[in-house]
Amino acid sequence: VFEVAAGTVTIYPDTNGLRFYKITFTYMEVTGGETASEDYVWDFSSEAWQAELAAKGAKNADITNWVSTLDGLTWTSTAKSKWNTAAINEVEYYFIQAGGKGSATDRTFTFTVQNAGTVTILASNTGGSDATDTRRPAVIDSTGETQLGETPAPASTSPKEYVFEVAAGPVTIYPDTNGLRFYKIEFHSK
Repeated sequence: VFEVAAGTVTIYPDTNGLRFYKITFTYMEVTGGETASEDYVWDFSSEAWQAELAAKGAKNADITNWVSTLDGLTWTSTAKSKWNTAAINEVEYYFIQAGGKGSATDRTFTFTVQNAGTVTILASNTGGSDATDTRRPAVIDSTGETQLGETPAPASTSPKEYVFEVAAGPVTIYPDTNGLRFYKIEFHSK
């Protein structure tokens, strides 16, 4: 157990190789008995995410066994998925596209928060077909209950914004019935 200050934390084996099985992080309470406010914006069009995506594979190419973690958000996909860009209404968006239906353990975005709050997801369909109108994002929080979004916007229009209330603890986001394009995920504590 280590106590660390706010900021970036790096973990590595000091003198020789080690097997890392699990790493957890718990926020400490600030003075006054209240936890600090949490605000995260994971925008896949940001320079940091663009670099992370490019490091995992070529644009619009299927990637398997993909794990990316940046600023507390982890994308995990053992099955094929990809990243790409789209110009929609003269705005260039980067997105992560699940190659099909996700689950609570694969094709997921995961993060952990100390406080209850609001998750906002910017997502769209992968195309414009009416046959895919059942695609929607799913969110599971520490209560274990699954919340489902509504039908997504077609890929050719501005992405749809989905808002979910979540409890403190682990949060998992995935495409419920088939692949979706995820452009941005935010969390803001109450």
